[in-house]
Amino acid sequence: MINITEKQEGELIILELSGRLDSNTYLQAEAVFTKYFQHQDLHHMLVDCSSLGFLSSSGIRIFLMAMKKYKAKGGRFVLCGLSEDIHELFEFSGLLPFLEIWDDQHTALNKLRTAK
Repeated sequence: MINITEKQEGELIILELSGRLDSNTYLQAEAVFTKYFQHQDLHHMLVDCSSLGFLSSSGIRIFLMAMKKYKAKGGRFVLCGLSEDIHELFEFSGLLPFLEIWDDQHTALNKLRTAK
């Protein structure tokens, strides 16, 4: 099961994930992520994973798709609150250099706000 809390702050969408992002919850999560790709006024996406207990390759695919979409429109895709296991998953897959990751939502929001 996955729960996704959605908040908008100006041109930023914040998604807070909790539970598991795997093959069973992939379609639900993908629907939430993709609905924001169409919004021309949303240039950045912050995904808070501090309550995400598990991430499968299906979930990684959603993150990579979102990163590509936001970078293509000149925005940023930011992750925060990664558990050690999820951080290692990105490290072992060779994706860390391509992702913007911060320790927590507060830090990530400050970085997004000061970069404008």
